[in-house]
Amino acid sequence: MPIDTDTTPGGLTAFATLQLGVARSDGHLSLTPTELHFAPLNDHLGLGPYALTLDKITKVVRCWGKGAGVMPLTDEGVEITLSDGRQLQFVLANAELWLSRIQAALPQGDHR
Repeated sequence: MPIDTDTTPGGLTAFATLQLGVARSDGHLSLTPTELHFAPLNDHLGLGPYALTLDKITKVVRCWGKGAGVMPLTDEGVEITLSDGRQLQFVLANAELWLSRIQAALPQGDHR
């Protein structure tokens, strides 16, 4: 999964998998100065798109990518917690880079 530098300052884009329990959707994850955006490759599944404004993100941590929603398969995941309590997990290459870049972009500061 290649990571490309976005044209916006501090931006990133990459292929990612959105993981919501046993439901999964492959797509493109982008970080801009104002939002984290996920665009699914298949928009007929109802798993996206998501445009998460950075001021609504309260916590960002590493997580496991899981098979069937329960069996840990990879530690290359990032879990986003929103101010309304919802959590979204993204499995992608270089999760540590994404974690640090998202945390740095949040208006409230570091959210570990």
